[in-house]
Amino acid sequence: MIKNNIDNAISRIGKYVRKTPFEHSSLISNLTGVETWLKMENQQYTGSFKFRGAINKMLTLNEKQRDSGIYAASTGNHGAAVALASKILGVPCIVYVPENSSEAKLGNMKNFDAEIRVYGTDCMEGEVEARKVAKDTGGEYISPYNDPEIVFGQGTIGAEIIIQCDNLDAIIISVGGGGMISGVAGYLKSVWPNIEVIAASPANHAVMIKAIVAVVVSSHIIISDFGLAKYFSEPHTVRVLSQKAATIALIISVPLMTIYNRKRLASHPITLKIFNFKNISI
Repeated sequence: MIKNNIDNAISRIGKYVRKTPFEHSSLISNLTGVETWLKMENQQYTGSFKFRGAINKMLTLNEKQRDSGIYAASTGNHGAAVALASKILGVPCIVYVPENSSEAKLGNMKNFDAEIRVYGTDCMEGEVEARKVAKDTGGEYISPYNDPEIVFGQGTIGAEIIIQCDNLDAIIISVGGGGMISGVAGYLKSVWPNIEVIAASPANHAVMIKAIVAVVVSSHIIISDFGLAKYFSEPHTVRVLSQKAATIALIISVPLMTIYNRKRLASHPITLKIFNFKNISI
C-alpha cells in the first residue's frame, strides 16, 4: 500500500519538485571499499528533501483547509519547505522557531514569505505551541514527519532511485523524526525486498533510536518513554520503515562525511553502535 501512496504522490508533486541526481562517489567508494552512490537532495528546492513532503501534504488539503491557516515548527529546513509550498499555493504560513535559530535558515524561510514566530528554546516547544494555536484557530499544522502524506512525499526519493539504478545491496538513510526513512525504505523494500536499510543518527540527537529501543512488544514498536508519547497521538514513523518485516540496523555515529561548498568532501572518523531489530511488524 505504501508504494501505491508514494506513486500517487509522484503524480501529485512531479511538476513542483526537482528530480535530484544520483551520483557515484569515487572518494567514498575508495574510502569504504564498496561502490557508493549519493542521492543529491541538497540540490532540491529549499536545499533539502523536506520540500517533497511539505508540497505533497499541502496539495492534499482542500482550499478551505489551506485558507484556514498553515502552521509549522522548525529549526530551518522544514520551515522553508512549508513556506515555499505555501507561497506556490498562494496561502500565508506561520513558522514557530526556537530562540537562537540560525540566521541563514531564518533568512531562507523569510525569502519564501513565511511569518516567523520565536517561541521556546528548542523545536519541540515550538511544535507544541504551533499545534495548540492551529487547533484553537481551526488551522492546519504541518508536521515535519509525523503525517502519512509527509512520509509519502519523502518516499518519492525512493521512487526516483529505482529509476536511477538497477539494484542496491544497502542504503544508509539519515533519521531524525523518521519521515524520510519511513517513506524511502517502504518504497525500496516493496521493489527490492532484500535491500538492507541502515538508519543513521547523530549520537547527540538519537531520539528516534531511543524511542524504538524503549519498548518492542509483540513485534510492535510503541512509544512509552523519553517524553514523546504526550506529543503524538498516532506516532506513524515509530511504527517504522516499511510494510514488510525487515532487518533494520540502527547506527549511532558521528558523520562519515562533511560537505564543503556542496562539492568537496572531507573525511572524518566514524564510531558505530549497531542495533539490529529483526522481524519487526510494520
